[in-house]
Amino acid sequence: MNHFHKYGYYLLSDFFTQEEVDGMYKADLANDNLTISEIYKTAQVRLEGLLDTDLLPNFYQRDLYRDNEVEEERVETASCEITLTFTVANNGKNWPIALNTSKGIKYISTEPGDALIYRACDIPSSRVRNTFNDMQIQYNMFWNDVNSEIGSYLRHFNQDQRINMDFNLNEIRNQSGDKLPLWDN
Repeated sequence: MNHFHKYGYYLLSDFFTQEEVDGMYKADLANDNLTISEIYKTAQVRLEGLLDTDLLPNFYQRDLYRDNEVEEERVETASCEITLTFTVANNGKNWPIALNTSKGIKYISTEPGDALIYRACDIPSSRVRNTFNDMQIQYNMFWNDVNSEIGSYLRHFNQDQRINMDFNLNEIRNQSGDKLPLWDN
């Protein structure tokens, strides 16, 4: 995980088993949020072990891409400190995500079972026009590190249950100086 700590992103090959991927696909078809919630909890436990930290859960979202859609670069919010993105299924080649890293744009594909972890607060993401497939099911899951400045801020205000805080982190930092205040909890 040195690459993640140094550069803010890391591709986790075979993060999910084939059985888990098949279960996610079936759950997605059945609109079974309970199974996806269990996958979210499983992913959190695995990430906590890999990152050697505790994570505050935020939310997850499902994206279904069709035809030649383009996903624009997004402004990341405080809820996206630790982001995990992975493909459940597609009907062609994988449509890669573009990360705007300190080393330039990196295009990363996640085959079913693989997952990309990245610091979405620091690394903007986007996608080029989809010429890779006609359909792709992608999940994005979000957490905050309990020991980070954002985690400290959230714990201080008791915001530790699916916070989905939709505010721009830079605006909060500008109001309180360069950094969020750190509190002992």
